[in-house]
Amino acid sequence: MTGARRSRALLVLAAALATAQPLGGVAAQSARGREEQHAIAEMITACTDDQRQMFASGLRRPQYLLFCNCYVYSALDAVNVDEQTYRREHDGAPSPRFVEISGRLVEACAREARARIPD
Repeated sequence: MTGARRSRALLVLAAALATAQPLGGVAAQSARGREEQHAIAEMITACTDDQRQMFASGLRRPQYLLFCNCYVYSALDAVNVDEQTYRREHDGAPSPRFVEISGRLVEACAREARARIPD
């Protein structure tokens, strides 16, 4: 699957991040409120349930589960105040900066998943 196609598909997920608040990183997971943790769990579930995207990624199921976890938390961390402002001003569309970051996250999270669970 091409990077552009993967990025486009994951931008659908990233659109759900439009209203997300800036987060303190994965280490701050335990400090997140119950409502926020529930929203994160829903985004991870939406990613892992996307069978078409999983097959297109070339990752095996256990790898894809790690990929989704990595991508959702990393993408949430990339939604800062500037990104929120941009999305409010552009009808929820992600900024060019976020699109670029998202593409890099796709590649980085896929590499991480493959490294943790080799083929």
